[in-house]
Amino acid sequence: VMVERINMVHRERSEASRQFFEKNAEIFDQRQGELCDFEQYKNTLIEVLDVIPDLRRNEVLEVGPGYGELLPYLLDRFQSIVALDSSKEMLQRAVDRHGKSKRISFVHESLSQFSRTSSTRYDLVAMNTVLHHMSSPVAVFTQAKKLIKANGFMLVADLCAHDQDWGK
Repeated sequence: VMVERINMVHRERSEASRQFFEKNAEIFDQRQGELCDFEQYKNTLIEVLDVIPDLRRNEVLEVGPGYGELLPYLLDRFQSIVALDSSKEMLQRAVDRHGKSKRISFVHESLSQFSRTSSTRYDLVAMNTVLHHMSSPVAVFTQAKKLIKANGFMLVADLCAHDQDWGK
């Protein structure tokens, strides 16, 4: 019974996240700055990316690229990028901004489905302000672990608690 209730909560949280992005995709970039503008922490992310050894800079998976703010910095450092998003509205925003790059593959799929079907392992799995939208952070880390190469890395940047009603 407990497992069923947990699964129900995860489904409800997943649906709430899907609806959030469906409702806010058009204004997300503008509103995101009200919570935490990418420029405020971009340099810290770049510093972290720059300590990843060069030998491990072949393939990266960005989960939930949003409007693609991190993609140019990943392109500067990695050969191949998969931008994975369960929201087709948000993924389209990333395609609109970065779709000309032949080194980025845009995939509309959930992390859970992708982790079950992908045979590729990545040098880096990046999640930029995405974890708080996931229904189960534990499941996210379990799924991401399956996708990271031995000696690979995971980069997680996320929000602290906030009181912005639109972002809940």
